Amino acid sequence: YEGNMPPEATQFRNPVWEPDLEYGAVFKGAAGYYAIGSETQWVKGLTYTAPVLQSNNLMDWSFNNQQEAFSTTMTSPTWAEGRIHSITVGFAKTVSAASYWMFYQLGDESAIGAAVATTAPGPYMDLGSVIEEEVNVRNPYFAVFGASWYLFYTTDNGTYLQDLTLKATNKTDPDTGDKILVASVTKKGEPKQVAGAGFEDVAVYRIGLNKYYLFGTVKNGNTTEIRYACSNKMNGPYIDKDGKDILTESKGTLLIESGSSIVNPENVCGVFADASDKEYILYNATDSSKPVLESGYNRKPLFMNPLDRDE
Repeated sequence: YEGNMPPEATQFRNPVWEPDLEYGAVFKGAAGYYAIGSETQWVKGLTYTAPVLQSNNLMDWSFNNQQEAFSTTMTSPTWAEGRIHSITVGFAKTVSAASYWMFYQLGDESAIGAAVATTAPGPYMDLGSVIEEEVNVRNPYFAVFGASWYLFYTTDNGTYLQDLTLKATNKTDPDTGDKILVASVTKKGEPKQVAGAGFEDVAVYRIGLNKYYLFGTVKNGNTTEIRYACSNKMNGPYIDKDGKDILTESKGTLLIESGSSIVNPENVCGVFADASDKEYILYNATDSSKPVLESGYNRKPLFMNPLDRDE
């Protein structure tokens, strides 16, 4: 394969990135594809807070200049203690002052934080906590459709969808004359539950204007697998292939399951279509022979598979 488009009926080798991109995000920027991963130590003793990868084709990834998403003066958000993880990023092109918006977890805090940047790799400016719940809230997924912005997140009760309002503007510092980015994220209305307990860590993919695929991670005994359901509305109901609602009746239709050596597929990082509308799904999984890094961090490489939709 040669070129700068996603592969079309061609060969590639999984994983497409290793050693690890645990609970990371893959998204399209102005100059190719980017991936941002959770805080990790690929080499023992050397911490990367939110490592940024780049690719032209979703297959070949590079860690250029060992870049991290946050600036060198703020290596990690500080509104809670602990490791930054469960990252999601989207391109909100209608917010002209700052188009790249990140949502993430910090430590075990029952909250989801946000950050914003003017370029895909960053640096990202932290905005603090934006979603807080009394129950355990986790696994954000940011979805952008035109000038509408949504955040999916999971609690012990199930997965919810929250409409968002994003604002960003550049102001001039009266003392220095420097341009200062001022940004905010606020909730719009009440969240709507779209999936029951056990279908979590979701990602959404839209076909046309009115068909939505919701992918989620589901436990099956001691392993995990990726399942999906469909809807003609963003807020559901999402129905599996047997016509059952994942809010009350189903855990979705099986898509990716464990193999003999590659196990625990989870965390759909992104779904993309190439110029010929061939579609690809990117996700995390574990090599059962190498489940952890030498540093003790989980080892969850990035995998990619073609999708074949039977409409």
